[in-house]
Formats: sequence, structure tokens, C-alpha cells
Amino acid sequence: MSLEKIFTLSGILLLAGISLIGLAIFTPHAAGDQVAGSFFKTATSASWGKLWERTAAWCGFKIILFSLGLFLVIDVLGTALLVLKQKKFAWLVYTLHVAPCLGVMIGSYCLIKALL
Repeated sequence: MSLEKIFTLSGILLLAGISLIGLAIFTPHAAGDQVAGSFFKTATSASWGKLWERTAAWCGFKIILFSLGLFLVIDVLGTALLVLKQKKFAWLVYTLHVAPCLGVMIGSYCLIKALL
């Protein structure tokens, strides 16, 4: 694949990742101003006893969106380092994929907990 095509596709993925992160950060909570704090705190505060906690479910979904966006940004950075022939740094960056994967698992757990 040519370098121009790699950087074009990487730019699209970077834009998608930044858009997902922005969507997760800047969209309001489902409850509006009633819930103060971060969306992570709101998502983890849900209890198993209540069914269909919309606010916690939305915040759990926002954790998933944030993690997917972070995954894309890390992937683009690793790909750019590989293209620039910095293999050691690229593999170090690729190991950072563990954090967004954990974020997706935590967000999925919070989403399921809020709905059940």
C-alpha cells in the first residue's frame, strides 16, 4: 500500500476517533443537571436492583464510545510510527491498546448493570 493511501486512511480513522471522544465528552447526561460529576462516576453508581436506569446506561454507553475513540487514536499513532520505521516505539504504542479494551469491558459492565 502506498504511503499516501496509508496516511489518508489513518487521517480518516483519526477523525473518527476524535469524533467519538468528543461525542462521549461533550454530550450531556441523560438526567441533565440533576447528576453532577463525570459520566464514569454516574455509570458506576448504578445498582443491580433497579431496572432501566437511563442515566447510568447512557453514561455506560459513553464510556464505550470514549474507549473506542481512544482505541482508534492509539492505532493511528502506532501505524504512523510503523510507517516512519520506528518499530520499537510503535509496539510500545500498540501495547496501550490494553487501556481502551478494559474501558470497553467496564463500559459494557456498567451498561448491563444499569439495564438489569
